[in-house]
Amino acid sequence: MKNYLINRRKTIANYLKIMMILFVFFPMTTSVVYSQLEVYVQDYGATGDGTTNDLSAIEQAMDVFLADPEAQATLYFEPESVYRCINNTDLDKTLFNLSNQKNKKILGRGATIIGDENILGSRLSGCENIIINGLTFDYQTTSWTQGRITSVDTSEGSFIMDIDQGFPLPLPYTTPPATNPWGMLWGPTGDEIKKELIWTDQRELLGGSSVKITVRNNSKIHLEAMEINDRFTMDIVAKTTAFNHIISSAKIVYKNCNYYSARAQVFMGRLNTGSLRLDGVNIRRKPNSGRLISGYRGGFIWLNNRVGPIIENCLVEGICDDGVNMYSYYAYVDDMQGNDSFTLNRTSNMQVGDTLVFMNMKVGKELGRTRIKTIDLDNNYVTTEDGVVDVTTCANGNCSDKNDEEKTYVMNLNISNSGFRIRNNIFRNHRRYAILCRNRDGIIENNTINNTSAGVVITNEVHAFQEGPIPGNITVRDNLITNIRKWPLRITAESYANIPDKLVDDIRIENNTFRSYADEFVASIRNTKNVKLTGNFFYENSEDESKKGIQVINSENIIFNCGNQLNNSDITIVNDDFTIVNTEESEIIFDCSGSSTQGKSLSIKETVSQGLRLVRKGDLLKIFSDIEINEVHLYDLYGRKVDNAFIKNESALNVSGIVPGIYIINMYGDGLQLVKKIIL
Repeated sequence: MKNYLINRRKTIANYLKIMMILFVFFPMTTSVVYSQLEVYVQDYGATGDGTTNDLSAIEQAMDVFLADPEAQATLYFEPESVYRCINNTDLDKTLFNLSNQKNKKILGRGATIIGDENILGSRLSGCENIIINGLTFDYQTTSWTQGRITSVDTSEGSFIMDIDQGFPLPLPYTTPPATNPWGMLWGPTGDEIKKELIWTDQRELLGGSSVKITVRNNSKIHLEAMEINDRFTMDIVAKTTAFNHIISSAKIVYKNCNYYSARAQVFMGRLNTGSLRLDGVNIRRKPNSGRLISGYRGGFIWLNNRVGPIIENCLVEGICDDGVNMYSYYAYVDDMQGNDSFTLNRTSNMQVGDTLVFMNMKVGKELGRTRIKTIDLDNNYVTTEDGVVDVTTCANGNCSDKNDEEKTYVMNLNISNSGFRIRNNIFRNHRRYAILCRNRDGIIENNTINNTSAGVVITNEVHAFQEGPIPGNITVRDNLITNIRKWPLRITAESYANIPDKLVDDIRIENNTFRSYADEFVASIRNTKNVKLTGNFFYENSEDESKKGIQVINSENIIFNCGNQLNNSDITIVNDDFTIVNTEESEIIFDCSGSSTQGKSLSIKETVSQGLRLVRKGDLLKIFSDIEINEVHLYDLYGRKVDNAFIKNESALNVSGIVPGIYIINMYGDGLQLVKKIIL
């Protein structure tokens, strides 16, 4: 303790000497020269031995580290050390709590921090130019539990599970808590999520490690899928504060950090004015721990930011909500003093010059868009450069009523996370969506997504979550999206109308692979306009004939360029080379202009198919028809014949060695010629 006090006094004394010298020699300079302060946690008594509670020592080091809000300062942890930080209270404590700080670095150098359930990682508020690098975070006890199913009673709506060794026993209850009273059902190995949401009603400790769970009535049906030795996970802490919270900040970087057991959202970024970058951040199951999940809520949650996040080279696995969720809250018109003067229910992060879009969500139509002319943040009052008509205020002054379909929605396009980049990441083995994009102006590229509920979902929300705005100007390219339980790709605009305006606009889908194993469309495009698809591979495995292929509903100018492929064993070619379920008179265009496959042969029209069905089986293209096929020839789109072998006794064409692409197949029999465009 004596050495610690001496070291601390020396560090503070040296720091004060530097500040005094700067003041004496540069008293009238217009630019300030900041000191380079270095703070080492071991100088304040932190042991890093994995046993001692180092929380107080780290807090004292933080006091010195943050003494001057604008000084360039670096906080160092000892390389590869393990720091135990135990709060010993029921109140949350944030380890790195920075308010109005600039020019700070926290360098973990491979160190690990182990906390209890009331320790949070970081909170940055009003900060600029902050870097947190090279730390691993874990809890000594997880905020959830998991176990193996030992018996199921579907009639009662209950099951018994044996809690895995090392995981906490849940507290019993007869009335579930308001937060997170649900769990997830997994297969025996923990690789397959069988049911994503089972609501619990009662928990009873049976002795030892056995727990009886009774589920709500609306979840009883899910127990039919439950089997002995299946696994079950559920939250037992029911806290929702984000582990890392970045607010009203800019130029923030988290790099090469690991998060093994966050109790809620791992990252929450809101109201930020500048760049937020996450590079090499891993939200994952702790290696060799047997854990099925890594956190009970979402991964990267971003809302109402003026600049979108850059998320790259990251891993997200085993979480219980969305991997990335980017959105902004709607505002609603509480009162109006004219068609250009409005009192809103919120004006958070709004500024003069921002573009507001006024929407009637009951009919799904835009009322108008204009810029903010003046703003009174204290009273949530704005005036606009142009008037907007047919605006409806919230019913009875209650803007929080989600059932009020009449009220006018207001979207601020300047706080919609514009400029986001989601690239070179891996998302796998978790509930909900890999990437949920409710915002505008960004790129999703070169990500690998496997075994999630959905791949890339581009949409807004007007029902449960009330999140927007309406997406647009987004590029999705070079992603590998496989083994998806629901939608590999979904693009839609949501409103209360059955057939709204085509609101989502300007989406580019390029060179991706989409594969689903569920009875769902491999891609769904709804209430959208100006979507261009180029060079994509779609694979679907639906046994539901009504949900095979690609769904397009109430959309226009949906362009499939040459090079897209739908590779399924059943090649049903409809609407220019795709199985497309087209409803509500959607406008679908097949366009090869500018493509290397452009040629006169594209004018070949298909004949009546005579019950024709083509099925790809390995190297063979099986031909089924009402007539006997005697001769088959294959041509590329330039009309050049492609070498192939027709096996008449099997009524099949050998397509081994054929370069993937679009071809014309000519079939002859019973004096008829059948012509079909196909994708191989």
